[in-house]
Amino acid sequence: WVHEIKTPIAAMKLSIENQQGERKRQLFQQLERVEHYVEQVLFYARSESVEKDFRIQQVSLSSCIQEALLQCKYLCTQASMSIRFPEQDALVYTDEKWLTYIISQILSNSIKYHRTKDACIKISAAHTGSSVSLILEDNGRGIPAADLPRVFEKGFTGTVRTNRQSTGMGLYLCRKLCLKLGLSIRADSVCGEGTKITIDFPTGTYIRPE
Repeated sequence: WVHEIKTPIAAMKLSIENQQGERKRQLFQQLERVEHYVEQVLFYARSESVEKDFRIQQVSLSSCIQEALLQCKYLCTQASMSIRFPEQDALVYTDEKWLTYIISQILSNSIKYHRTKDACIKISAAHTGSSVSLILEDNGRGIPAADLPRVFEKGFTGTVRTNRQSTGMGLYLCRKLCLKLGLSIRADSVCGEGTKITIDFPTGTYIRPE
């Protein structure tokens, strides 16, 4: 079903190219949302047998981040979201496709719960001993302290639901896929100030800027 639905989505994209100005941007924003939820269905279906689908190899964090940002570019524009890209790259061992999805899901959450003014996402890579950490930090609404321990639970949308678009599946999938890939993921947040998601890769080669 997922692969079949991608055909009319691609056809709609071609049709929208004939539109002009603000109308074109609005239509692409809605299509990005559709594609996001279609991808969520696909990755949820695959998550039961991840080992049959992924291929571990050395990949660039910057490349995965760039691809994830492309998938969210119209939504970022709609939210007037500024992105601070990491100054330093890192090579890690993981599956590029799965990691790109995880990053795009975290970005989508940051966009969904962005602040109305000066919204920003800061992405960075840090080398700690034998591991590499990917950090995605926003200055959005944040998560209530009571909800923070449950954000990776399946279907959890918060004790105070402030966004009807929330499905409670995004971060659950991120954690499930990370565990399958041998990665750890954690969330830190202050309500009203922002949220930080950290993904730790057990091994990797850190590349310092030239």
